Amino acid sequence: MFRTDQVTEVVARRAGRIAFGAVLIAGAALLVNRRVLPLDVPAAPVMVVSWMAAFLAAALARRQASQSPHSAGALFKASIVVPSIGIALMLPLLIHLPFAIGMGGVGGFDSWVTFSCVFAGPAHLALAFVVAHRGARLVEGRRALTSGRVFLIVTLVACVPFVVFVVPPLIVVATGIPFIPLLRYQERLVAREREVLGAELTTPRAIVCAMPHGGRP
Repeated sequence: MFRTDQVTEVVARRAGRIAFGAVLIAGAALLVNRRVLPLDVPAAPVMVVSWMAAFLAAALARRQASQSPHSAGALFKASIVVPSIGIALMLPLLIHLPFAIGMGGVGGFDSWVTFSCVFAGPAHLALAFVVAHRGARLVEGRRALTSGRVFLIVTLVACVPFVVFVVPPLIVVATGIPFIPLLRYQERLVAREREVLGAELTTPRAIVCAMPHGGRP
C-alpha cells in the first residue's frame, strides 16, 4: 500500500499540469484574437508571457493541491489531456518565434502568426485534437495512436488544401519532429503514474502494448 503523501504528490503534479495547459490554451486564444482586443498587443510578448504564466500557474496549483489528500485517480485524465492541448497549440509557434523575429523583428512574428493561422491553423487544431484523444485513451487503458500515426495525420491535414504551396506542409513536418519524443513521454508519464499508484491503479495491458519497446521507457 502506498502512503497518502505519495498519492497527494502525484495528484499535486497533475493539478500543476492542468494549470499549465489551461494557461497555454488561454494564451493561444489571446494570440489568435489579439487584434480584436482594445490593446493591439504584439504576438511575441503574448507568447513569452503565456509560457511564463503557465509555469507560474503550474507551480501555484501544485503547491495548493499538495496541501490536502486526494484519491489516486483524481485529475488523471484532465492532467494528460489539458496540457496536451495547450502544448499542441503553442509549442509550434514558440519554435518558430526566434526564426520569425530573426527574419523580420518583433513585427515579423505578428505576420508569422497570421500566416500560421491561415495556412497551418487546421494542422494546429488537428494536432491538439489527436494528442488529446490519444492521451485520454492511454489513461483509459485503451489502444492509442502511435506517435508515427499522429505525425502522419497532422501532416496530411497540413497538405489539404495547401499542398500546392508546398512550404506550409514542409514547415509543419519540420515543426512536428520535436513532438515525437513528447508523445513518447506522454506514454511513459501515464504508465509511470499508474506504476507509482499501482496499489489503486493497475496498468492495463493496452497501454503496455501501445508503448514502444514493449512498454519499457
